[in-house]
Amino acid sequence: LSEQELRDALLLAGAALIVLPLVPDRAVPWLEGFNPRRLWALVVLLMALQAVGYVALRLAGARLGLALSGLASGFVSSTATVAALGSRARHTPAVWLACVSGAWLSCVATAVQLALICAALQPSLARQLALPLAASALAALLLGAAAVRRAPAHGGPVRQGRAFSLRQSLGFALLLTAVSLGVAWVQQHVGSTQAGLLAALAGFADAHAASASLAGLAAAGRLTDGQAAWAILAVLSTNTVSKMVAAAVSGHARYAGVGAAGLALITAAAWAAWLGQRALA
Repeated sequence: LSEQELRDALLLAGAALIVLPLVPDRAVPWLEGFNPRRLWALVVLLMALQAVGYVALRLAGARLGLALSGLASGFVSSTATVAALGSRARHTPAVWLACVSGAWLSCVATAVQLALICAALQPSLARQLALPLAASALAALLLGAAAVRRAPAHGGPVRQGRAFSLRQSLGFALLLTAVSLGVAWVQQHVGSTQAGLLAALAGFADAHAASASLAGLAAAGRLTDGQAAWAILAVLSTNTVSKMVAAAVSGHARYAGVGAAGLALITAAAWAAWLGQRALA
C-alpha cells in the first residue's frame, strides 16, 4: 500500500465509523423531509464503490476487475456504480472502456432486483415483466461482454494513490439528494392520484423503491398488472436518465457518450420486448 492509499483507507473508515454515526438521523420538515444521515450514507457508499473498483483494478487488472466490480456493485446501487466507474475513468483514462463494461453490467443487477421485487409482491406482475426484464439483462450482458473483449488487456499503467474522490462523491450525492427533494415536492403538491407518473418521477432517484410501490399498488388492486408493468418500465427509463447524468457528471467524454448509448439500448430492449409481447397477446 502506498501512503496515499493508506490515507484513503483511513478516510473511508473514519467517514463510515466515526462521522456517519454523529450525523443527525432525522428529517428536516422545511426541506421536504431531507435527512442529513442519508446524504452522508450515500457519500460513504459512493466512496466505497470507487474503492472497490480501485481494488479490483489493482488485483484483477482493468479488463476483468472493473467489469466484475461493476456487476457486483450494481446490486448495491447501479446509478452509484455508474458514477463511481466514471470517476475511475476520469482518473485513469486508459481504462475507460473497461469502466463502460462495468457500468453496463451493473444494469443486469437492476433488472434482477426489479424482477425479484415484483415476484415477491405480485407474482402475476412479475410474469408480465419477465420478458422485458430478461431482454434488458441480456442486452446489458451482451454489451458488457463486448466491451470487456474490446478493452485493452492491461489498460496501461494504473496510477496509484487515489482510491476515490471525496469531492466527486459529495457532489453526486448532493445531486441525487436534490433530485429526491424535487420529486418529493412534486408528489406533495400534485398529490398521489397519478401513481404511475409520480412513480416514474421517483425513478430518477431510486428505481427499486418506486417499483416496489407500484407492485404494492397492484397487489392491493389499486392498479392492474398492465398499468403497473408500463409504469415500472417508465421507472426503468427515468432511472436510466439518472445513470446517463451520472456518467456525464463523473466521467470523461468517451465514457459518458459510449456509456449513455449502451444504457439507452439496454432500456430500449426492455421496451421492445414489452411492445412485442403486447402485440402478440
